[in-house]
Amino acid sequence: MNMKSKIVNVLKRTGLTLAFPAFIFVVMLIITLANGIDYYVSGIMVRQVATDAALTTIIAFAIYLQFKNGRFDFSGGATMILSAIIAGNITLQAGGNSVMFMLLSVAFGVVLSIITASVYIVSKVPVIICTIGMTLLYESLTYVLFDAEGLSIISRTEMVLFGRVPYIFIGLRKPPVKRVVPKRLCR
Repeated sequence: MNMKSKIVNVLKRTGLTLAFPAFIFVVMLIITLANGIDYYVSGIMVRQVATDAALTTIIAFAIYLQFKNGRFDFSGGATMILSAIIAGNITLQAGGNSVMFMLLSVAFGVVLSIITASVYIVSKVPVIICTIGMTLLYESLTYVLFDAEGLSIISRTEMVLFGRVPYIFIGLRKPPVKRVVPKRLCR
């Protein structure tokens, strides 16, 4: 496949990927304007849509990275939630800030992922069953840890820095790592 056809193929796939959300946006714009709501195309709304899209894209990158490395892991969401709950509560108790929260979230996410991978390797259970089991375990732990209160940091501006513009877009740049796990270990 030559370079021109690759570019056309990428542009075609990108256009098809963006077509449905654009269509829904236009439909919602027509509905809101017909009902006299004019803030749908305001700067605040566009900023909120960009923020939400960035969050979704970062999660999609995380799932893509797992697939790229040969994992079919259903525990990703539970891992993210549990690591955020643990890291957030520790950060709050320690009087930390958003950098501490982010670093602890990443550290706990890595630890929980290593636990999931270790259970898979040791148990020799099919990956789909293993990760669903770990998902159930991690989701159960969210109700057990910290008196089942979860984590509420919306009103704490020092904790939610990386969930705001422009910092939310940091994760959208292309990751510098192509392959985290050697291919020979992904079987």
